Amino acid sequence: MAALYAEKNRNIDKVFLLAPTFCLSSLLDAFEGKYGMKFSDSFRADAMRLPDFPTVTCPAYVIHGHDDEVAPLDNSARWMQMASHLMRREGDANEHVAERRLLEVNGMGHGVETALPSSMGRFTEFFNLPRIDLFLRE
Repeated sequence: MAALYAEKNRNIDKVFLLAPTFCLSSLLDAFEGKYGMKFSDSFRADAMRLPDFPTVTCPAYVIHGHDDEVAPLDNSARWMQMASHLMRREGDANEHVAERRLLEVNGMGHGVETALPSSMGRFTEFFNLPRIDLFLRE
């Protein structure tokens, strides 16, 4: 959702994508199998209308599990590699591609949010946030 929003709103400064579901329409069966859910026909139709790889011109940080069986890591890697091509296709040939970072988390699947505490330093540096230790024990 963040990538789609950033594609439509070019005033976004940076995006953080956590196990993004690029090529969503092709992933729905895997989601249903993994999480025991059922998507409606209208949801599937909406997913078919979404771009497989949104054109995002702002800097992007992606965290993706190496063993993600729902949303393949290869889709995130491809999106990052395609950034300049996507911009040229959209008519932005003179625009520079913004920075892209991919943190591949070994041993993690789609539930990669558990890796956030160990990657907070990279995250705060990318977004130029003040360093605070959220995990202090009293």
